[in-house]
Parts: sequence; C-alpha cells; structure tokens
Amino acid sequence: MKGILITLTALYLIASCGSDDPHAIPYDEFGSNAPAKSWQMTEEKRKGLHCLSSWDGSNRSVVTNVKYKMKDPKSFDHISTSITPVSNGQHTVIMSYRGRNSFGGMVVEKEYATVSNSSCS
Repeated sequence: MKGILITLTALYLIASCGSDDPHAIPYDEFGSNAPAKSWQMTEEKRKGLHCLSSWDGSNRSVVTNVKYKMKDPKSFDHISTSITPVSNGQHTVIMSYRGRNSFGGMVVEKEYATVSNSSCS
C-alpha cells in the first residue's frame, strides 16, 4: 500500500512540474493555452458577444431604453436577443420581448438598436 502511495505521489509531482523551455506556450488554470484564449476573446468581441449578458443574453442599455418607452415597464419579459458582427465600430441588436399594452393584453414586440462595440451602449 505504501508503494502505491509513493508511486502516485511521484507521478503527481512529475506531472505538475512546469516546462523549462522558454518558448513553451503558457497555460492558464483551466489547461487551455493563452494564445487560443486570446483569439477566442477577440472573436467574441468581433461578433459582439461581449455586449450581451451571460445571464439572459440581453443588452442592458437596450433593455433600459425599451422599459423607458413602455406603458407598463414592470411587465417587461425578455425573450431573446441577437447581435450582428461589428461593422464600422457598431453592432445591430435585435431584441424580442413581451409586455402589456394599453388595453392590458400581453404583446410580443421587437426592438432594433445600434450599439457601440467599445461601450456596448
């Protein structure tokens, strides 16, 4: 039993040692390499995904503007949001939402907006 424990400890220590090669690609805590992660972040920024909430996929500034124009802002219910890739530093956002109209009925609407790639507003 002691032999197995010593062998497992030795294997762990060998596996956890870093490379002495100065040209080795650095890895982050998730085991992925940094250049690939950097490329992925650049691609997400180009597609505009950084402007959408990770919680429900909405864009906060578009939601705020829509609620400001609604008859009953408390009835706002986000359905979906899509965003176009960057063009001239801006994205087009299309948001579908549900809310109460003047007669009290629930209606589905779409809002089209243009947001900045840098500020997402």
